[in-house]
This record gives sequence, structure tokens and C-alpha cells, in this order.
Amino acid sequence: MKTIYIILLCVFFSTLGFSQKNSQYKKELKAANLAYEKADYLNAFNYFSDLIKKDTSDAELWFKAGASLFNMNKMDTSSTYYFEKSKTKIPEAHYYLGKTYQLQGQTRKALDELYHFKSVNKEESIENSEVDKVIRACESNIKEEANKESFIVRNLGSGINSKYPEYVPLVWNVNGSLIFTSRRADSKGGLKDPYGRYYEDIYVAQKTSTGWSKPGPIGDDINTQTHDACVAMSPSGNELIIYRTDEKQTGGDFYLCQFDGTKWSLPQKMGPEINSEYLEASACFSSDGTEIVFSSNRPGGFGGKDLYRIRKFMNGKYSLPFNLGPDINTNEDEDAPFVDKDNTLYFSSKGHNSIGEYDIFKSAFDAENLKWLEAKTLGVPINSPNDDIYFMKIEDSQKALFTSRREGGFGDADLYQIDFEESSQVIVYCKLNTVIEKSELKDLVMSCYDAETGQLEGIYRPNKNYMSMILVMTKDKPYKMILEGNMIEPVIKRMTFATGDTEISLEVSKRIK
Repeated sequence: MKTIYIILLCVFFSTLGFSQKNSQYKKELKAANLAYEKADYLNAFNYFSDLIKKDTSDAELWFKAGASLFNMNKMDTSSTYYFEKSKTKIPEAHYYLGKTYQLQGQTRKALDELYHFKSVNKEESIENSEVDKVIRACESNIKEEANKESFIVRNLGSGINSKYPEYVPLVWNVNGSLIFTSRRADSKGGLKDPYGRYYEDIYVAQKTSTGWSKPGPIGDDINTQTHDACVAMSPSGNELIIYRTDEKQTGGDFYLCQFDGTKWSLPQKMGPEINSEYLEASACFSSDGTEIVFSSNRPGGFGGKDLYRIRKFMNGKYSLPFNLGPDINTNEDEDAPFVDKDNTLYFSSKGHNSIGEYDIFKSAFDAENLKWLEAKTLGVPINSPNDDIYFMKIEDSQKALFTSRREGGFGDADLYQIDFEESSQVIVYCKLNTVIEKSELKDLVMSCYDAETGQLEGIYRPNKNYMSMILVMTKDKPYKMILEGNMIEPVIKRMTFATGDTEISLEVSKRIK
């Protein structure tokens, strides 16, 4: 009898312990889902990570942990691990894998995941129209890659870029210094937002003989302990528009700073012609300083953020905003305008024929009808499958700056420079050294592959003398080159070409039968 009593007692306490653990698990799961629903992804990820340690078999935990990472930072490739863990039971994981591969430039892998997801999608949380949009972007990317321009696109390097995001480059024509926005650990106050990111501050890098100096904060008169971001510089260099959040952190407005020849004035809030209760995200001055083009999601547009312009009157006041129309604006977001001295409008859009996220487009101005014409993409390599935005030309040069989240950067978003005059290609004269009779070299073929991806980059055949060939190669790209023919031993070379590499020689031997 005593033995039975002890057994029952053990069962009772065991059940009680399990019930308490189960109750705690449910409590933590509820908190995790609540944080996820509120888009508090940092806390949601932490909750789901702890829950996974207690139950590794629940695919929904893996999926929501991955989605939290993805929504915090789309460049965080670690989210793919969580989606791979959950894709057999959560079909939406295939969609997120497709998006992740797309942003990493792995377009064909992205299409495989997206096509699969569309075939099983019940449209409970993601509509097929959204899937189709990403598929179209991937297909556009493949077409654009086939027509890739030969411009040089360079990262500004670790002297300017960091592991934190850098964006909105402005060149101050007063002294050539570079002004930009970043979310760094040394931001004023060192405070973080709900996503764990530092608040925005404005930084300045002075012009030097070799580029720009180490950047530092623009100053306490402009930077505060909350969000302060540079927006636009006037053609004279005497006016700087910045964006600043309100005290409640529920919105923000544009402010104008004046330069008196020595220092910047305290920011003054701009008027209701440009600021509204809605989001005004970016702006630029026209080349003569008489107009401001800006983006806003205010009602009455074509969808998302649209581009508007206001004109400055003789009395210094501005007109009411005018929408730039359907040749520029789409039902997606348009943002980050820039107008050059030829009155060409550059801007970024998630619409038109974007190859993924924001792409940079341009539109010429029709002076007769006083409007900008149909937008055209700047193409690859300027645009990438991830965000490409905040384009600006450097005055009196064939160079431009922009922001990109493309693969290969230092962090979330980096600053890049384009040189429209410098080609990314190098013409290489390839000499074939051999004692084989020319008649036996007629079937020679040189196949050049990207050594990192294995993708075929080009096929070349010898000139009429069969002793040489002309190769068109991309600078700084590692190649695997294979020369083949019926009468020769295959020649395999791995090479990377720089600007001065204009000639190579290959030793060709007769095949041993």
C-alpha cells in the first residue's frame, strides 16, 4: 500500500512539473507571436530562438525566427538556415528563400524557389501577384545581365563605409567634402531604435588629394539624439535640407540649414508646401535652385511614394506640390530624386522594370511640354537585385555616387562610385606558342568561365593565322580558361586581368595518341 502511495505521489508531482513547464512554454510562445505580429522582430527572434531550444521539431518556430531575421535585415544570410529548416512544412519558407537568393544575386536559385512556392501557394498570407512581381524582377535581371554595360562601379572602401549602413551621399561644392547619413555606434547619444539599430546621424568626410578623409559628425547644431539624416544640397552649397524625427518618434519633417560662410545655422522646419502629416522621405534641388523635387506617400498619388515638385516664387515662398505623373510614378514606391545640370531627372523605383527592390532610372525633360519623359533604367552593373538608390552626379565630371545593398559590401548599405568614362573591360591579345601545323589548329576553341560561379562568360576562336585570338575580359574577375581541339592537349589556365594586362601567351602541345 505504501509503495502504491509513493508511486501516485511521484506521478502527481511529475504531472504538476510538466504542467508548469507546459504553461511557461505557452506563455513564452504567446509573447513571441505577439512581438512578431507587432513587427517587433528583434524581440520576436530572441523569443523564437529560446523556444527552438526547447522544441526543435516545430517548423513554425524556425520559420518565424527566419522571417524575423529577414525583416530586420534582408542582407542577413543567416535567415536561409531557418527557412531551410522549415520549408518542408511551411510553404511560405520557399518564398522567403526565393527573396533571399534574389537579393544575394543568385537569380536562378531564387526562381526555383519562387516557381515551387507558386505551385503550392494557397494565398493565405502571400498573394500570387506578389510572387509574380518577384519572378518578373528575377527574369528582368537575367535580361539586363545579358546587356550589361561596361561602366566601372567601385565601393568607396572602408575609409568611408563601415559595418553599419551608409546612404544619401552629397558632395558639397564649397570644399568638395562628402556628406552622408549613417547609423553608427558613435552617433550622438548612442541610442538604438526598436530594431536594435543606432539612430541616424549626418557625417562629413573632407576632400583630400587621394579621396576623402575619415568621416566625423557634422556637428551638434544639426545632429541630435534621435534621427537626423541629410537629404539635399542646393546648387550654391549654401542650403542643406535634412530630415528630423519629431519628439514622439511617430513621424518627421524636412528642415533647412543655411551656411553663412563659416558654419551651418540651426535647422528650421520647412513649410506645409513640402511637409505634411504623411511621409516625405527624400528631396533634391533643381540645377538652378528654383524647384525642389521630393517623394511623399500623401493621398492622391499613383500608389506608394510618388515624386512631386514645388517651385520657388520671387518672394521666397513655394508653390503647391505638383505630381510628376505616370511616366515617372507607378503603383510602387518612387524615391531619391536628383536633377542634373541638363535637367535630367534620376530617381529610384520599385516599379517600372526593376530587377529587384529599388533600381535607378532616368528621365529626360521635355522643355516644349514642360514634363519629364518615360523613365529608362540605368541597367547593370549600376542596378543590382537589391536596393540601388540615392544617385547623384559629381559636378563637372563623368562620375556619380549612389547607395547600394548589393553583395560584397562592408555592411547593410554602402556608398559606391560610378565612372562613366572608365570601362570595366580589357582587350587581351592571346598568343598561341606551338610547333603544330596550322592546318591542325582549325578547330581550336577557348571557353572562358567565371571561376567562382562556373558560368560560361565567352567562347573564342583563333584568328585566320590560327596563332592568336582576341579576348574581351572583365577586369578583376577570376577566370577559368580552357583551350581545346582535336589535335592538342587541353590547356587550362586560371587568370585575373587588370588594366595593364593586354597580352598573354599559351603553350600548346600536340595530343599524345
